[in-house]
Amino acid sequence: MTTTTDTTDDARMTKAIDQTQNEITRADAKATALLTAFSVPVAALAVLVAVVPGREMAPAAVALISVGGVGLVVAMLAVLLVVLPRITGAPRGSYLYWAQCATADDVLEDLRTETRGEHLIRLSQIARRKYRQLRAAVCITAGALLCLAAALPVALA
Repeated sequence: MTTTTDTTDDARMTKAIDQTQNEITRADAKATALLTAFSVPVAALAVLVAVVPGREMAPAAVALISVGGVGLVVAMLAVLLVVLPRITGAPRGSYLYWAQCATADDVLEDLRTETRGEHLIRLSQIARRKYRQLRAAVCITAGALLCLAAALPVALA
């Protein structure tokens, strides 16, 4: 017999898992948007480097452009880590576990095991990691763009 508390807990667990999966989806969407946004300053940097070679640039401009360019590359790598699929381990209740099952009965046995609490913890850890990496990428990008912006008047002087 299912009690009201069991039903309420079941509904809360389902809602929590759905919310956490939505956060992971949002993080991936933000990462995609950042990768697209990074292409603009990287392209501008490439144009600047391509156009300026015949002209002597101040060492300060070269240093600022170099730091800004490296910063953008590091930020892009951080964002790529956000969308990098994690396929290590095979926790019960996951497609990675089921891929290792030998029979359909093994899968059904696993599906009968309550693993939603553990699943919610794993999803929450994934979401937190993705948001930390996005935060780092945004902070690095801000610093890189400030360097590139500071380099512009120095390079044009």
